Amino acid sequence: MEERGMNQKELASRSGLTEASVSKYLSGARKPQLEAIISLAKALDTDADYLLGIQKESSSTYKDIEKMIREKKASLTSEERMRLIMLLSKE
Repeated sequence: MEERGMNQKELASRSGLTEASVSKYLSGARKPQLEAIISLAKALDTDADYLLGIQKESSSTYKDIEKMIREKKASLTSEERMRLIMLLSKE
């Protein structure tokens, strides 16, 4: 949430959930239903697997990286390209 520059109130607004519900989900006092998970994922521009801890990286992180590469690829040096390839090929 903070990674997206959002506070609880804004997350609640973007997801269509109440602030109280978001607060309870974040504190662990309540478990969200599937519909709430989907709403939160959309509001955070990620996927449910990431929110549920099934996936280690948010797919939006990969989207951000892809966008950055597309925008900057012409200005990358050969060394930067190699470092990027090495970084992306690590498991």
